[in-house]
Amino acid sequence: FLAFFLVTFKVFLEKIEDRKFLFLLILSLALSFAVVKVIHIVSFFPRPFQTFSIIPLVSYDASSSFPSFHTTIMTVLAFSLLFTKSKLANFMILATIFVGIARVYVGVHYPLDILGGIVVGFSSTFLINFLVKRFLKNIWMPDKIKSR
Repeated sequence: FLAFFLVTFKVFLEKIEDRKFLFLLILSLALSFAVVKVIHIVSFFPRPFQTFSIIPLVSYDASSSFPSFHTTIMTVLAFSLLFTKSKLANFMILATIFVGIARVYVGVHYPLDILGGIVVGFSSTFLINFLVKRFLKNIWMPDKIKSR
């Protein structure tokens, strides 16, 4: 819910930084979603409650645990904010860490699943940010183009 609120809040602001954030977020989420789905299709990693016969604190299906999709989404959100120089970036990085810890605590992920989610989320956001800056300069830096 926090992610939805943040995105909605940023969309209604008219600054170019907010549009950069939304553009980066949407593309990075799409890429990270595809990467996580491919990993889940080609390999299956059981969740802790399946392996150790424990009862998780939250109801959850027996799908593959690696990488954590919740942590991937939070990482994409946090680094999209960081790469667009938002003041909320540090808060979201901290929130990402708490989400990862919570997922392990409730018994639906291993710490390596969380690390995998962070790697996928960061890599997706970094790659999209690099490609957009490299090939879509007029969208990413319109103020520099106008000054020429």
